[in-house]
Amino acid sequence: MHQQHRTMKFHHLLSVTSALLVSGDAAASPLSAAGSPSSPVRVEPKNYTDAEGTLLQGFLSLPEHHNDADEAAGEADEKKTYPAVIILHDASGPDTYEQQRASILSHDHDIAGFAADIFGLLTEKPAANATWGERMPFIGRFTGNATLFSMRIQAAIDYVAALPEVDETNVAIIGYCMGGTGVVHYLNTHGDRDVPAVLKGAVSVHPSLPASSDVSVASIDIPSLFLTGGADGLTSPEAMEDLENDLGGAAAEWETVRYSGIGHGFSNWWSGSYDERVDARSWHSSMSFLTREFGVREP
Repeated sequence: MHQQHRTMKFHHLLSVTSALLVSGDAAASPLSAAGSPSSPVRVEPKNYTDAEGTLLQGFLSLPEHHNDADEAAGEADEKKTYPAVIILHDASGPDTYEQQRASILSHDHDIAGFAADIFGLLTEKPAANATWGERMPFIGRFTGNATLFSMRIQAAIDYVAALPEVDETNVAIIGYCMGGTGVVHYLNTHGDRDVPAVLKGAVSVHPSLPASSDVSVASIDIPSLFLTGGADGLTSPEAMEDLENDLGGAAAEWETVRYSGIGHGFSNWWSGSYDERVDARSWHSSMSFLTREFGVREP
């Protein structure tokens, strides 16, 4: 397949449109935030392995009526399957926040949600009270290694796509913070639709944009959405401008949304950086994007 090659910074991905949403206008948002610290967790732990045999543990949430649908279908008919969204966690691992997001996907949107594990179940991790400076060397093992990060993401994709409850043709990823960086890594290493277990879409929420690298822009063929804060020092306006300037030759549709005056971590309701209004907007954008790519309507 002939492809146009060009040099592109590692955080430069796909192409179509960009929007700047002002977060400080007087009118209240008509949208509601997806969840809160009190959102229920409805998941089951699921063990799986990556290509090197590393044990990983994710958390699966299926639509509550999936068993009823199977019974209604009868033995002679095919079982109902659901689109699936794999959630890539932030620097704290696949904890309550990601499990809540998975539960919201299944309960509110009829989408199988899976909080993936990038770190590894048996991997020694920083203490829960570790400072950010103490966490950085550990986090850097993944954010600084696109091959390892992408392999762990692929392991989750392969596991989820093989589940009998999942429509293997309708799988997507959404990453938050560190997980958003993982989306960038994955698109740059596995963005061609010729690779196995292709994704229908990818969403990156307030990522930290990585260092530069040479990639083939034309090989990235997964529709993508990037949601970032206009005042996020880890995803600077300059980085976003570079992203948009370099994505004109990409093969797939992309979209970027920047929220003016908003910093990093705006979607995490457990964080002091949480912004309820922007969380509502970004979740609405994410779900509209994903359901469009899945070719389904919201329940």
